[in-house]
Order: sequence, then C-alpha cells, then structure tokens
Amino acid sequence: MAPVSILPGRIRLDAPQLLGRPEECRRLDRRLAALDGVREVAVNSRTGRILVRFDEVAVRREELLPRIDQLIAEVDQKEAEPAVQLGASEKPAPAKTGLSSQVARHLLLDAVAHTLLPGPLQLLVPAMAVFRR
Repeated sequence: MAPVSILPGRIRLDAPQLLGRPEECRRLDRRLAALDGVREVAVNSRTGRILVRFDEVAVRREELLPRIDQLIAEVDQKEAEPAVQLGASEKPAPAKTGLSSQVARHLLLDAVAHTLLPGPLQLLVPAMAVFRR
C-alpha cells in the first residue's frame, strides 16, 4: 500500500491488491469506517484506491496508517487461503475473463469521442466569431 496523497485529516492510498475485488472492498470499507476517529471511507475496486477522512484530534495519522495496512493485509490473507473443496455434484463458477461489455462499450465510446470531438469543435470556433460582431 502506497500513500498517493496526504492532507490534514485526509489520506488517499493506492492498494492494487483491491483491483477487481468489489466484495473485499466493501468488507474493507465497513471495517475502516468502524475505526475510531474515521469520518468517511471510500474504497474503489476499479481504481484500487482508498480515501479515508478522519478526525486528527481523535486519531493521529501515524496511528491510523498501520491499522489500515493491517486491514489490507487481512484482505490479502483471505485470498491466499485455500479454496473449499467442491463435492462431486458441485461445479465451479465460470472464471471471469476479459472486459465486461459495459466497460468495453465505455472504452469504445470514449475513443470515438476523443477522435471525433476535436474536429467539430475546431470548426465551431471560427463560426463563433460571427456572433461576436
């Protein structure tokens, strides 16, 4: 875990081990929110970032950071535990691979927008001069 930004009463951390793990992020969010002095927590599984806003009077940053590290390490240990053995009649869940259709659609639309928008905007700028006269 690496601090991205540290401000008075606010810490943003980079935790790449949380990427693509929304259930673990929700669990970590609840556990961080329960810490003394913590006012607000946002754990994002898409970016792997954690934002913690806290009361500096109630808890010092030097005390809070090791506790956050410990909670993130517990999430990592949960992943390292061996999987439960499935019975003969049980089938494993299919593995998720590739991009979801929603993410792929967003990336495609974003690429198209960045490709097409500069052209029309450059055409509109000279046209706006007509309205200024």
